[in-house]
Amino acid sequence: MPEFQLTTPVAFIIFNRPDTTERVFAEIAKAKPPKLLVVGDGPVEIREAVRRDALALGVASDEVARAGWNDAKVARLTRAGAHFLVEDLDPADELIGFLLS
Repeated sequence: MPEFQLTTPVAFIIFNRPDTTERVFAEIAKAKPPKLLVVGDGPVEIREAVRRDALALGVASDEVARAGWNDAKVARLTRAGAHFLVEDLDPADELIGFLLS
């Protein structure tokens, strides 16, 4: 089978499912996208993105108040290596387009 390489960037939004995440990362690696954006709201997801040389976008929303920034999450995601932080993913299309351009 010929080797395949994507010509478009990939955005991967990670949730707390380690086994699934590993399988998806393996498939993404096979496709060799020119850019990979990983979106996550925990330090594990951000560290996994950084480990794979992906652009790491941390979502630091306050889930209790359902609005605003969670300062503790901001600190954790920053320590984990997030390249960018957002309060939420409301403007997801514009945000992902900007980060992958």
